[in-house]
Amino acid sequence: MSSQILKYKDAYFYSYIKSLIKEYSIKHQDRILMKYVDSDSLKTDEILNNLDNEKFLSNDKLEIDIVKFIEEYLVKTKSYIDFKNNKVFILDNLLKNAKGYDEKGNIVDIKLDLKQKEIVIKQYNESFEDEIKSYIENNSDEFEEIFIANNNMQFEKLFPKTYVETLKEQAISRFRNDGVMEAIRYGLAYPEELKSAMSRRYVNNNKFKTLLVFNNNKNILGLTKENFIEETKEQEIEKTQEKETIEKKNTKEKDTTSIFITLSGNEKETYKGIYLPISDENVLYIPKQLYKKNNDRIEILDNKRNAATISEYKIDNEEHKKTWIAKIGIDEFYHKYYRLYEIQKEKEVMAYAGN
Repeated sequence: MSSQILKYKDAYFYSYIKSLIKEYSIKHQDRILMKYVDSDSLKTDEILNNLDNEKFLSNDKLEIDIVKFIEEYLVKTKSYIDFKNNKVFILDNLLKNAKGYDEKGNIVDIKLDLKQKEIVIKQYNESFEDEIKSYIENNSDEFEEIFIANNNMQFEKLFPKTYVETLKEQAISRFRNDGVMEAIRYGLAYPEELKSAMSRRYVNNNKFKTLLVFNNNKNILGLTKENFIEETKEQEIEKTQEKETIEKKNTKEKDTTSIFITLSGNEKETYKGIYLPISDENVLYIPKQLYKKNNDRIEILDNKRNAATISEYKIDNEEHKKTWIAKIGIDEFYHKYYRLYEIQKEKEVMAYAGN
């Protein structure tokens, strides 16, 4: 048999195998595999040399088991892994974790087909500058999912109440008027010191996450009921457990109050406690058992097992004397002076006489 015929046979076989892989990628809605085949990254020699293996044959070795070839060999090759890990495919990982509101207003998983994924990626490319896209593609731990918002109201519901108001209004305006994809940065809603206590929904690898939101105002995705994945029993159980954990945490927080006060240096601390000025004439004394000090800040703790209380004194600056007025509990202190100390964080703490 001539070498020309052999070349023709190899080319025909290569084309046939590529068509089978492409059929598999379409059936499994695998955009990356489809791009890999279309990019001609899969070479003729790789197919010819590696398909000649008994484990990739079926029906008495008369048929090719293309599924096994793909799942047990192709997607594990260095060539495919490098192709898949290319930064331009970060959105494919996000699209596998797409979410949205169902008819009942619950957040559920959404399964997108290849055409819908291409529409999302097109809007992504048109919505962000290259510098922003470069940041997104280099910080995959910050971007783990994408949300499909079908109207402005759904988009607004995604913002935490503590989000920076001006930036929220700007994002809503762009979403409504420009029809672009937007990003909700949880770091603009919560302070750094809360990060360690927040759930994976908001924090990953000690970094506040950012939620990309696809603008589906005109239903350009053509979503149907088939796109929405109903919650499994396991997911319902997980949500119930999470809700119970939050309720327990909230109950615990109601029983315990922590008040943080930034110190100015005008306070006076002894081995028994610390004196805080509350006016030109009055001072509060907090015993050691009730607070923790960290650099220029103290945290007042409400420990139900502690019998110690805060005392209020009147100061006579001329005679350098102080007179005991009353004892104050943590709750009373919170309601009576917490706002005062919030204000004083931005002002000088008033000087007072020592003991």
